[in-house]
Amino acid sequence: MMIPKEESIVVGKHFLFRRNCKTSLQSEFYNSLFILVFAGVLSWLAFVRTDGFSPGIIAVPIRSEILETIDPSIEKILAQPYRYLSKGRQTFVFESLDGKTVIKFFNRKHMEMPWYSVLPQPKKWRAFELNKRTRRQQYYSQGYSTAFKEFKEQTGLLYVHQGSCKTNLPFLKIIDKASRSFTIDLNQIPFVLQKKGEAFYPGLEAIYHRQGKEGLYQAIDVFVDIVRSQIAKKIANEDKNVEDNIGILEGKPFSLDPGRWHYVEDLWDSSRLEKEWRSGTCRFREWLENHYPEAALYLETQVENNLGIKGK
Repeated sequence: MMIPKEESIVVGKHFLFRRNCKTSLQSEFYNSLFILVFAGVLSWLAFVRTDGFSPGIIAVPIRSEILETIDPSIEKILAQPYRYLSKGRQTFVFESLDGKTVIKFFNRKHMEMPWYSVLPQPKKWRAFELNKRTRRQQYYSQGYSTAFKEFKEQTGLLYVHQGSCKTNLPFLKIIDKASRSFTIDLNQIPFVLQKKGEAFYPGLEAIYHRQGKEGLYQAIDVFVDIVRSQIAKKIANEDKNVEDNIGILEGKPFSLDPGRWHYVEDLWDSSRLEKEWRSGTCRFREWLENHYPEAALYLETQVENNLGIKGK
């Protein structure tokens, strides 16, 4: 049957209208997708360029229950600018202009629940994330403050600021990875001031080339003494990544990052004690096995000799 001419025009217009609507919706979808992808790329580039650093991300609340004093020599050290050096899981690290010290600022996001936690989540996952963040807050409150209290020499720590100070701290100029300059009010921002060391494994290789096997074994003795001293104080270290947490300072190993130290009352129990020794030395032993097999045997002997010593 033939469709009247007027009706065919109406049908044709309806068809064109639907097709144009469909094309318009597709266009809006692709435009929105492009904007989202473009914004994501820009955000990623900004993160890479800055390593995620911003003054807001180090704005961790000051612990009001702590009252600190500061030595005038520390104020002199803080009178110079600091330039971005690196980022760890817990802190952003800046190096002093003279290259002798580093200042570490705590990453607030490391301790907070992630942004996506506001979305519907399985209860088990949410409980797991909440527990993980709670542990991180405990590490923040115990790790560096414990190390500063018990082991200033072993850690090269000069000052740990997490509470209120009796005297005003200076304003500090820092330059981030993207060469942006900021002025930080140190009275309001927790930080750690520490002597600057060198990386652990390259430092050990340098010791071996200078002093041979004897020098390497002496360095192993110092490393073992670090573990022994912590255990003697019933301090456990939950971060076993020796490569990042131990360094070389003034020719000897030192605890570069005690950020996950905490007191454990039953640390001297036989099973817990052995676990602490084994987990605290296994990665170092593996590295020695690949580079200096005889030294790996020496380390294992030292560990065996120390098992059961506890606080002696």
